[in-house]
Amino acid sequence: AAVGLCALFSTCTCTSVRALGVSRMHAGTARPPPDLDRLLLTANSCKKLHLCDAWVLDEHVSTLAHKLRAPDYACITSCYLDRNMLGDGGLGDLSRCIKAGGLPRCAYFSMSQNRIGDEGLRQLAQAIEANKMAEIVYLNLSSNRFGNAGASAFANAITFGGLPKLKTLSLDTNLIADKGMRDLSAALATATAAPALRCFEVASNRMGGAGLEALMMMVVARQGLQPRLDVHNCRIGLLAPNLVSRLHSSPLRNLHLLDMRNNRLSDASLKELCLLFPLLPGLLHLSLCHNFIGDAGVELLCHAVRQDNALPNLAYLGLNGNYLGDASFVSLATTASAGHFTELQDLFLLDVVVNDAGLLKLCEALKSPSA
Repeated sequence: AAVGLCALFSTCTCTSVRALGVSRMHAGTARPPPDLDRLLLTANSCKKLHLCDAWVLDEHVSTLAHKLRAPDYACITSCYLDRNMLGDGGLGDLSRCIKAGGLPRCAYFSMSQNRIGDEGLRQLAQAIEANKMAEIVYLNLSSNRFGNAGASAFANAITFGGLPKLKTLSLDTNLIADKGMRDLSAALATATAAPALRCFEVASNRMGGAGLEALMMMVVARQGLQPRLDVHNCRIGLLAPNLVSRLHSSPLRNLHLLDMRNNRLSDASLKELCLLFPLLPGLLHLSLCHNFIGDAGVELLCHAVRQDNALPNLAYLGLNGNYLGDASFVSLATTASAGHFTELQDLFLLDVVVNDAGLLKLCEALKSPSA
């Protein structure tokens, strides 16, 4: 590695290079492949196959998957291959192993932070559809590279009841857009798809307003899910046109958390969200941080709280990193002084531009007995 770094620096001149960043560079290293025989011996004794942060490649998994078909390893209950360099080939080999009868008692399966794309997820879906993953309780495929095609194949597979014991499904930080999220939500809204599911994680994908609508309607249909909707780092922008009208007949009364950080929300978005907030009476945590919301958007929010009695139980309000000024602080102060935000415990207004007058007015309002 030192030789490689010397060569790298020798190509640079002090007058031309202003910044040089090197992250997780392994040039010049010759890390040995994992000792699969020793790993399997340990896995057989402790019933756990854990190989995280081990530079595992697809060819290693191909050998591993072939050996896991043996009855000696049927006792394994957890398989963790997180933070490696596995792609479609690796997950495909493991999926074919499972489909052939390998890992029949595996309840925890995790391959997060790898390089799995649509084809890998299709292969896994085939194993699920063959009812070979019926013991799975926890499935984590976050931080990979699959999108709509993989998500749709996965949705088709779970519709037929292939994951009856699944409680946690993590698909966050992938490339799933509206179509994939609609397919997943439609599948999970059925009675046969993962009936034991409690936690569904999909933040940091590429869905927009249509994907959010599908998710919310799925949460309405699945009352057993955790009462939280975390969709931060997506591309929601504006809500789907029919969302509010659809929720009027089926409001999300039990939703406790709505996290919409970093979603390209603007004042126009707040105008739509304010029609939604009265339908979320149980909301305790609302995060709108790092968007494009201005003073007009905050006034719309406060108006909904004052006039429509929206968000009566709100305990956390995050507005960090928006385009807020004194007018926003005055709106919040006026609303608090009028006897609203009575349950509010945490109010975050970092990274905004405000003068002393606006801040003092808000502080005075929050100190009053009615606030």
